[in-house]
Amino acid sequence: MNIDNRAGITYENASLKLVSGEISRVSPPAQPLPVDRVEEVATEGQTATPFNEEAFSEYHLYTLDRPATLRNNQEKQISLFSVDSVPVEKELIYDITLSERVRDFLILENSNKTGPGMPLPAGVVRVYKADSAGELQFLGEDIIRYTPVNEEVKVAVGSAFDLTVSRNQTDYQRVSDNVERVSYEIQINNSKAEPQDMTVIEHFYGDWEILENSDEFVETDTFTIEFRITVPANGTKVITYTVENKF
Repeated sequence: MNIDNRAGITYENASLKLVSGEISRVSPPAQPLPVDRVEEVATEGQTATPFNEEAFSEYHLYTLDRPATLRNNQEKQISLFSVDSVPVEKELIYDITLSERVRDFLILENSNKTGPGMPLPAGVVRVYKADSAGELQFLGEDIIRYTPVNEEVKVAVGSAFDLTVSRNQTDYQRVSDNVERVSYEIQINNSKAEPQDMTVIEHFYGDWEILENSDEFVETDTFTIEFRITVPANGTKVITYTVENKF
């Protein structure tokens, strides 16, 4: 958690509390005072679990378990919580409405069994991974929503370097004034030496029906299907389908 003190004064041994939730306000927040010197950045202990969490009305309250000093024009970073090992699943997703590239997501279950096991405030999540030398390297960052216990956290890390996609419309037929048939070909190339499991997501509108398809798919909602496929090592996977739309 980042705390940026622009109040114009120093707070000695302050008690810090964070209220997490969507708080209704009728006036804009106060504007920070002008900064007239180089700001200082400090970091509080990253190894302990310094905040205690509790329910607070319809929000969640996080209280630092020890006083902290906030100097004027100082930005301080304090660890909200620390968990040594949380199971994380990697998921590769291609969705043309999100990106023309295959996106890399990390997914974890916020549970008491696996961790973190506490309501997570909305904010920026940064992901690091140790390289072959044991040094942490930055992989990417994403903004997560308020996440209660027993809900899934999905973090978009970045785009897959070794997976490329070409999506093309191969045929179009106007059947009637309100009916059309469209065919698509989606080609995924994998330059890695290992097969890659991934999901291809397609979206539709109106009253739609898949007439022909090269691969099995799953309907995830009224207007969305997913092809869950494996792209061979150093190879190519091609998905084709024809959809009829009535509107």
